[in-house]
Amino acid sequence: RNDPKIDSVLGKDGKKYSISDALDKKIDWIQIDVGFLSEQEKDTVLDSCKYAVVSGSHTVMGEIMGGKAKPIIGIPIYDEHTNNIKWAEEKNLGILATKTKQ
Repeated sequence: RNDPKIDSVLGKDGKKYSISDALDKKIDWIQIDVGFLSEQEKDTVLDSCKYAVVSGSHTVMGEIMGGKAKPIIGIPIYDEHTNNIKWAEEKNLGILATKTKQ
């Protein structure tokens, strides 16, 4: 958490930018492993995003869809995750991505 190497964003140009600089440039998306964030940082990130890409863990999905009322894009790792994401898709709470290019 106190590692400055993780406080950066890699741009399409291959250069690293600080989170503040990236936000100033109006970035389209950012990949963050929320496990490395404090609760306050995680809340700030999730409050600021339009949607979240998740693996399909029911714990993470519940926090994002229920607690933050954000839709998800699910890229499953395990069969159980696929079932969880399909459930969310049936309820119009997210979509199942079968390929990363989606």
